[in-house]
Amino acid sequence: MTSLSVRLRPPQNLMVLFLLVMLAPAVALVFLGLRLLDQDRALEKQRLNELRESAADRVVRSLDQALAATEAQLASPQSWNPGEDVLRVVFHTDGIEVQPPGRLLFYPVLPERKEAPSGPFLQAEECEFRRQDYPAAIALCRSLLSSSEESVRAGALLRLARNLRKKIEPAPSEPQYLLDVRGIGYRFDG
Repeated sequence: MTSLSVRLRPPQNLMVLFLLVMLAPAVALVFLGLRLLDQDRALEKQRLNELRESAADRVVRSLDQALAATEAQLASPQSWNPGEDVLRVVFHTDGIEVQPPGRLLFYPVLPERKEAPSGPFLQAEECEFRRQDYPAAIALCRSLLSSSEESVRAGALLRLARNLRKKIEPAPSEPQYLLDVRGIGYRFDG
């Protein structure tokens, strides 16, 4: 028979088994702790987003109220009293309204433009539209450029550019060679 001391000696594999049993809950505890931290970070991000959205909603609501108040104030000019240093000018088709009255020093008046008479352009337009003879229309428009009337010269310049575009451009509505120069006239890029 085996001696009692041999029997009471702890087995070596029992120690390994004990370490494994203790290691499994420790690993599970670390894993669950990391997962809890991730969830906490996600929850904090969600709270920050909700706070931002709430603040943005409050700002939008405040701006809407301010805009509505301003619109109401502008809609009823009788109740409008901004102060001494403010002047309100409203342009209508039939005139100009100033509040408070009598404070505007200069009332702008646009000069009336004379419409160009259609008579000088009849021959050029007939060549352009009916006969589609663009060189003849161009020659007639060039002769009108020396007119003494500014409105006839302006109309001739417009018609000349249109006819030149019809003659040289592949797509006259999308010019590539004869380009508009605002306030000056036309430029040839060829």
